[in-house]
Amino acid sequence: MVALVDCNNFYASCEKVFDPGLAGKPLVILSNNDGCIISRSPEAKALGVEMAAPYFKLERELKRLGVTVRSSNYTLYGDMSERMIETIRSISPQVEVYSIDEAFADLSAVPHHQLWKTGDFLRKRILQWTGLPVKIGIGPTKTLAKVAAAYAKKQGEGKLFCVISKSEIEEVLKATPIGKVWGLGRGFQTTLFQYNIHTAWDFSQKEDSWIRQKMGVTGLRIAHELRGISCLPLEVMRDKRKHIMTSRSFGRPVTTLREMQEAILTYLSRCAEKLREDEQLTSVVSVYIRTYPKNAKDTQNNASQSILLPFPTDYNPELAKYALRALDKIFIAGYRYKKAGVLLSELTPRQSKQLPLFYSVDFEKSNRLMEVMDHLNHRWSDRKVKFSGEGLEQPWQMKSEKRSKRCTTHWDELVIVS
Repeated sequence: MVALVDCNNFYASCEKVFDPGLAGKPLVILSNNDGCIISRSPEAKALGVEMAAPYFKLERELKRLGVTVRSSNYTLYGDMSERMIETIRSISPQVEVYSIDEAFADLSAVPHHQLWKTGDFLRKRILQWTGLPVKIGIGPTKTLAKVAAAYAKKQGEGKLFCVISKSEIEEVLKATPIGKVWGLGRGFQTTLFQYNIHTAWDFSQKEDSWIRQKMGVTGLRIAHELRGISCLPLEVMRDKRKHIMTSRSFGRPVTTLREMQEAILTYLSRCAEKLREDEQLTSVVSVYIRTYPKNAKDTQNNASQSILLPFPTDYNPELAKYALRALDKIFIAGYRYKKAGVLLSELTPRQSKQLPLFYSVDFEKSNRLMEVMDHLNHRWSDRKVKFSGEGLEQPWQMKSEKRSKRCTTHWDELVIVS
């Protein structure tokens, strides 16, 4: 048996944990640079606030409706996600992190008659330990757990549903529109409607030969999962990345090479941290820059440059040398740049590292330096230790004017209880 734990309105829920005054009030969270609405509390949804709507168009209306607006606080959300996952592991050590607000947990050791009790205990523990409200679906496969979690949302405050028996599976599948099935989505909906398939139950009852002919092995696997036959094992160990990318839009136009170098080196450092986390090395560094859309004020310059390294590495100074070399080839002074990014590709395992015959780098010393820097940044967060080329003030950073405090990771932003 598998449980899917899904936090409700995750970003908004994280904000409400540390601001009790938001309880029962409409709240929306904005995307990078305070651009669009990317999360809404139930109260905001009830007011008809649309997802992905541009903030500048709705600013007055949101104020009139009394909706609280917050900038994205990714540091807080990431830490709260880790706390939720660790709470789940206190019940089931085998956990697959599916996204920042969702995870699958193995409950195969729990007797069937204890599943409801275990699920309810887990839901209450997550609420008590983190303050996050979650819904939980439990079923014999990952797909049925997803279906059960969606069904649980309709069950009121309990927000827990188990599908164990054939009758329970049939009940939830008949109540699930085909477009809501995990892995199918709306893309197949029109085609399936033509064959009188409107619910997950209709799809699960089709012959294997028909499903394979129309939708291939992927469709057949989903059908088997809906029937209670597990085809998607829990992926407890995350696959290593094929490439690593960091990109951001700037809070204001960047026009000087110095500021662009700061941005590129900052993004490169974040990529390098993930590279070392995966115990991999990169052979190619790519840099790209984007201007604002062409208009009367701007001449467009969207360019990218890749450089093949002399040997695979994860050492920041070595990567920085080639990233700046790539930037020099594409940057044009005076242009108003809106966005930049760094991509590391051609990744290989660190164990297979081959050292160049004629090179003066002390690899043992550089490895120790990176280990110490990563340790300090992981412990104290917010990249307290960084290279001087990344700059100190970084005025080009994206706008986050309405961001709440990073209550779980910064000493000077902890909540004060009086």
